[in-house]
Amino acid sequence: MTRDYPSDWDKRRKAVYRRDSYQCQHCGAQGGPRGNTELHAHHVVPKSRGGSHNPNNLTTLCQQCHSQVHGRPVGSKSGQNQQRTTADLKTLWDNFRVVLTAVTVLILAVLVLTHLTYLFTNPSSFLNALFPGLPAILLGLIFIWPSKALEVICR
Repeated sequence: MTRDYPSDWDKRRKAVYRRDSYQCQHCGAQGGPRGNTELHAHHVVPKSRGGSHNPNNLTTLCQQCHSQVHGRPVGSKSGQNQQRTTADLKTLWDNFRVVLTAVTVLILAVLVLTHLTYLFTNPSSFLNALFPGLPAILLGLIFIWPSKALEVICR
């Protein structure tokens, strides 16, 4: 913890959770071994107003109620992750599209150059050279545009 908290803070807050039966004292949500709600130890008299870390000054609140009491998001790891999830996925998706497009263009360039080289060395077998490469080129083109199709599907 920070310097504002005692070294045994984890022990104290867990004792408060046990005392309060792992239940939010505002809404009744269950956490700990009996539920999946994220619990917080809340200072009834704020530290900024001289409140202590004594268990008598602490109560158990769920993350949502704790944030409501303070009027701002309070110490939620999962809440912060949820807020970032959409932006992170969009950034990840955009990066994936760029890499996928670059790799596809590179593969197409190699295929086209390979077939052009073959055509110039064997001009009589134009169709033979084109046909084996055509499915690969079409497959490559399919990989350039799925990003737009997937983007529409994922909305």
